[in-house]
Amino acid sequence: MVALPAVDGSNHSDFMAYWRRSGFRLTPNFNRGWMRSYGAVSATLGHLNALRWQVENRVPYLLRLEDDMLITPTSVPFQKQLLCRITDYLHQENGTRFGVAHFNFGSGNHRVGAEMYLTSWKGAASELRRICTRGIFDGFDFMTNLQVSTLIVGKKTATQLAKMTNPASGKGSYVTTLKHFNLTALMRESSDWPVERCLKWSGLTMQAS
Repeated sequence: MVALPAVDGSNHSDFMAYWRRSGFRLTPNFNRGWMRSYGAVSATLGHLNALRWQVENRVPYLLRLEDDMLITPTSVPFQKQLLCRITDYLHQENGTRFGVAHFNFGSGNHRVGAEMYLTSWKGAASELRRICTRGIFDGFDFMTNLQVSTLIVGKKTATQLAKMTNPASGKGSYVTTLKHFNLTALMRESSDWPVERCLKWSGLTMQAS
């Protein structure tokens, strides 16, 4: 198990330095409702950094948990069986379209609520490449839950594996409270950043591999 450092959205200078290094553009169709703070953008950058870590370290499969998740001790046998089955879906040589699996702990539709993720190496590279190309336009699960390459594991199954210790995102979540945010200036600054810059940070090249 590896604890990856979070991107601190409450530290403006650190956030700006990290965001500029990553090269992810903030796009004109940015969702101003959810992504209205440095904290919210930082949460998405944290996910992208975890995918980058997986790509750079050539980790075949990575189970990624947000920091407010707890694995249920009694779930271990079930967890091993379920993850083994899902890994079969993510195996790129069997013709399946899935590259990642999202465990959804929210209610309602599948656009939001993912808190735990299982990613194949190729799935991680594909998500990084797509967001490098398109730019950040929403929260991480908004941008990725509805992709055809994403397998959604519903709340009933997900809660047998883990539980949340914080409120669901958007309902008192800390990332939405860091308000000192000038989206227009950030979009303007990043508008001409080349895709190659982001791909390089992500450990990828222009050609898919």
